Amino acid sequence: MLFRNCSIGLAGIIVLLSPQILCAGMPTISLSQSAIERTSAISFFLVMILAATAIICFAWNGLRKDIPQLPAIGWRAAFGIAMLWGLLSIVVLTMISGARELMTPGAWKRDGLVYKLSSGETTSDETEAMKQWKAEQHQSRKDQLTRLQSSLLVYAIEHEGKYPDAENVSAIPNERWQLPKDIGGRYLYYPGKKLGESKSIIVIEPQITNRQFVLFADGIITELLPDQIELLMKE
Repeated sequence: MLFRNCSIGLAGIIVLLSPQILCAGMPTISLSQSAIERTSAISFFLVMILAATAIICFAWNGLRKDIPQLPAIGWRAAFGIAMLWGLLSIVVLTMISGARELMTPGAWKRDGLVYKLSSGETTSDETEAMKQWKAEQHQSRKDQLTRLQSSLLVYAIEHEGKYPDAENVSAIPNERWQLPKDIGGRYLYYPGKKLGESKSIIVIEPQITNRQFVLFADGIITELLPDQIELLMKE
């Protein structure tokens, strides 16, 4: 009877351990995908901590052969050292992450437990702000060249239609030759022109965008591409 009971018990264990085919209606117990991922992550870190503990323990005790003054450590002490280094690593990585976010605000976005680079797409508010800033910069560039235009026209009218030559450029205030302060730079001036020459360029704005403001000798201000400016200068 005892042998028979043992045989039945052994058979039951084999049945439980062997893969089974579940029929419709039979209950199944399994973890959700999220729980499986978390369990896998926890298992991975536990294995890594145990591996680090073993490495520290064997490395420390192996070092005692060359330095007998070192005290021997056990698995508990090695485990504590591994955990301490892990906590210090978390602090250092957090500081690096914070510094990275301060240097590139908005470039990183949270994705679960980690941060990833954002796709680079700007929001509608950011797009509108950028458009407004470009429009304001464009207008300030034009306004500044208009001030220089007025000063040059006044000089030409007072000097029989002649614009200032290289020696008399200082007759125009220095601030007129400067681009807006938020941009910086100085206009390029080509002396020796007379008022009314429609195809003669006397002032060229440094290249800031793909189009540059230019001032013609007849007082017209317009925007041209660099290739167009080069062609007119050759003519």
